[in-house]
Amino acid sequence: MHGCGDSAMNFATWAVNPYDSRQKQNHIGISIGGQDGNCWDTNKDAEKVLAAIADISTCFYVHQQKVVLAGYSSGGILAYKIGLAQSAKFAGILIENAGLGGAQPSGAAWKINVAHIAHKDDSAFPLAKTQAEWAKLEAAGIPLQKKEEEGDHNGSSDDWSGFLLPKIATWKAP
Repeated sequence: MHGCGDSAMNFATWAVNPYDSRQKQNHIGISIGGQDGNCWDTNKDAEKVLAAIADISTCFYVHQQKVVLAGYSSGGILAYKIGLAQSAKFAGILIENAGLGGAQPSGAAWKINVAHIAHKDDSAFPLAKTQAEWAKLEAAGIPLQKKEEEGDHNGSSDDWSGFLLPKIATWKAP
């Protein structure tokens, strides 16, 4: 899920299906529409995400134990909320520059995999707050792979192709 002001198409091209690794990509990456140009309503938009996953599953074989949620900024908050609340449906959560947004790690049905990259000068999600939320995830026993990187709130294809997306190769839901 994209961040505020972005579109599903743009997020698909720089994040979940980055151009530099697309030729070697071994996953189906979809980006959810319905909030192009806006922020996600993290209390109401979960159904859009779940419907999109169900829809793609009617067109392609989707290994149900390898479905991963991914999000940037407000899309990351939504990914955390859905992934932690309905963890039994997902192998993991990929996050760039976002926070828990009230999601409760202790409510996860299983210790879902999480990879999260944060930028040190992100004014929307300050590093100290992100680190405190990482501590909550770790205290709940969530296996967290985290990375602090130079930069501001702007996302980067390199963050996805170089750190986040490679994590999903071994992830599998119970």
